[in-house]
Amino acid sequence: MTPINNRSELPLSRDGRTVHEVIETAAREAGHILEIGRGQTLNITEKSPANPVTNLDHASEARIKTLLTDAYPDFGFLGEESGETRSTSDWQWIVDPLDGTRNLIRGLPMFCVTIGLTRNGQPVAGATYDPTHNELFVTSNDGPPTLNGQPIKTASATRLEDCIIGIDFGKSSGVYRETYEVIGKLMPRFQSIRMFGSIAIGLAYVAAGRLDIYFNLKSSPWDIAGGLALARQSGAAITNIDGTQTNMPTNGLIAANPEIIAQFVETTR
Repeated sequence: MTPINNRSELPLSRDGRTVHEVIETAAREAGHILEIGRGQTLNITEKSPANPVTNLDHASEARIKTLLTDAYPDFGFLGEESGETRSTSDWQWIVDPLDGTRNLIRGLPMFCVTIGLTRNGQPVAGATYDPTHNELFVTSNDGPPTLNGQPIKTASATRLEDCIIGIDFGKSSGVYRETYEVIGKLMPRFQSIRMFGSIAIGLAYVAAGRLDIYFNLKSSPWDIAGGLALARQSGAAITNIDGTQTNMPTNGLIAANPEIIAQFVETTR
C-alpha cells in the first residue's frame, strides 16, 4: 500500500512524491513528445470515421502510463488509446495523451496532454499541458490550481451578457444540430464564442478565467477528467447541460461559476 499524505489525503507515490509532482512530470514529458514529433512525418490512421489517431498519440500515452504506473502501481488506468487497466483500488488515472489530434495534424497550435486522477469516479487532481505555448495547468489537494506555478481562478462574471463562451461540436451531425440550437437560444445574450478543438483546453481556460463558460454536448472521460478537477478547484461549477449535478458528465456539460450556470440553464431550457 502507498503511504498517505495526511495534509492532502492524496497518496504519495512509491518514491515519496506528491500526486501534484507526479502529474506535472508526466504531462511535461508527454507534451515534449508531441512538440518534438509534430514537426516530423506523422503516421496517421483512423480509429473510426473522422476520428484520427497518430503515432504521437500512442507514444505520448505509453510514456504517461509508464510514469504513472511506476509511481502508483496499484492504481487503475484508463487511456484513450490503450483502454482500461483494471484495479481493485479506489483510484484511477484517466488520460488523453493528445487532445486536439486534428489540430496537431493540420499544424494548428491548439492541442494538449491531459491527465486526471479520480477516486471512486470523482476527479480529485488534474494536469493539462499545452506544449506549444508551454502552459501547464495543474491542480490537486496538495495546493491551489496553478498555471505555470501562478494561482488561477475562474471568472467572476455575474451576467450572461458579459460572457465569452467556449464550445466544441463533437463528430455527429446530431450533436452539431443540438449545439446550434443551444447557441440560438443564447443569442444575443453573450459577448462572443470561441472554438478550440480541445475540450481539455476549454476547461483549463475556464479554470484560468480566460473563458466565462465552456459547454460541450458530447465528451469522453479522458477528455474531461483532468479539466473537471482544474475547473472545480478554481471555483467553477460543472453540471450536466440541464444543470443537474454529476461526478463525470459525458453527455453534455457546462463549466462556469454557479451564477452564470443558473442563467445559462434558464436561457437554454
